Amino acid sequence: MKEGPPVFCWWFSLCGNARKEVRDVKVRAIKKYSDIIQKKVVEKGTVFEVPEDRAKYLVTQGMVELVKDEKKDAVK
Repeated sequence: MKEGPPVFCWWFSLCGNARKEVRDVKVRAIKKYSDIIQKKVVEKGTVFEVPEDRAKYLVTQGMVELVKDEKKDAVK
């Protein structure tokens, strides 16, 4: 019997996000909305972290704005 890669390897090759590093981004809510991913109501002005792809989606929907990290800006 010929040995090959484990059965689960093909799954990771098909799923592009399996090997990507997920980067969290700070965002600020610009209006009150119900977040189905966090399963809570997010109030206007709340600052929280979400994955980068989720942040892009929320920005396009007009729910949040990106928050610059002052610590990183001060170092530069």
